Amino acid sequence: MIIDNLLNREEVLNSYIKLNKSFKQTLVFRMGDSGGFFSEYNGMILAMLYCLTHQTRFILHSYKGNFAREKGWEDFFLPFCTIIQDKLDVYVHTYTNFRPFGLHGKIQMQDGVWKWQLKKRVLNVLARGYNLFYPRTYLTQDLWDQFFYFQPHYDIPELGINGNIVQACHRLAQMTWHFNGKTGEEIQVLEEGLKLPQRYVSCHIRGGDKFMETKLLTIDPYMERIKEQPYKDIFVLTDDYTVIDQLATQYPTYKWYTLCEETERGYFHQNFSKSDRELKYRSLLKLLASVDIMTRSQRFIGTTTSNPSIFMDICRPDISESVDGDKNMLYYLLYPETRLRSSSPYRT
Repeated sequence: MIIDNLLNREEVLNSYIKLNKSFKQTLVFRMGDSGGFFSEYNGMILAMLYCLTHQTRFILHSYKGNFAREKGWEDFFLPFCTIIQDKLDVYVHTYTNFRPFGLHGKIQMQDGVWKWQLKKRVLNVLARGYNLFYPRTYLTQDLWDQFFYFQPHYDIPELGINGNIVQACHRLAQMTWHFNGKTGEEIQVLEEGLKLPQRYVSCHIRGGDKFMETKLLTIDPYMERIKEQPYKDIFVLTDDYTVIDQLATQYPTYKWYTLCEETERGYFHQNFSKSDRELKYRSLLKLLASVDIMTRSQRFIGTTTSNPSIFMDICRPDISESVDGDKNMLYYLLYPETRLRSSSPYRT
């Protein structure tokens, strides 16, 4: 389950822990607040890179996050930094530390604008109180906007980083994308059940509530890229099984694989957020397994408006391309003019 088998994770991880602990000021980053899993994950990677370049210690708060089964990060992954676990600290950060809500206005309207505005104002008051007591500790909302601006070049010799932001984020993904034993075993069962061949192409085609942010893409641009590849076995990450039906009907010479179930008709983040923790856990296992499968494909085809696709561009830039952009997909998350559009892919 390691993205790059050549990477000595233990050595890099020890170097990261030593470097991270040497910094005097601190960021406590909240993961699992209000976004979809890969929106949160991509934000975490960018926050880690910001901290490394601004000499700020990175600490993670994910306890009972919106993706958690019991704890948070450690429900699925091996730890890589200090994680908030003390009951009092967990309580404090749960009520003071958050992602800014402004990015989600279009979705949150369904729950009532006044509720979110009230919650935001109350949390801001609590956060100001926290800042008074801990002036050298930043919360997620204090630095959020700064995570999404980048330097032309990154040079962090302790971690072997010497390149652009895609290369820098790639190294941090290598270091963090490691499942714990239980998750690894469950994901292996899901993957083995597909009986994929050794060589295949993968793609991500979104449905569900993505139409609320941007116009959904048809299968046509994906097939244009797939036809350029010498492989007939295609793994599809999708949340709507009608996509698989359409692909299989129109292109019967290809063999289609997916972990999407026949009853699934699109991912809707608000409905998912209200699901019980066991259902969330199983759904997220399938998503993580799907992405793990895609990291080992010969070619990945995604979209600039999807955070799983952007993550793929971070962890496997060598195989990733988008059907709706001419740059690395990560840059569409970073350019200010892209971030301000209604189709910004921050949420899912």
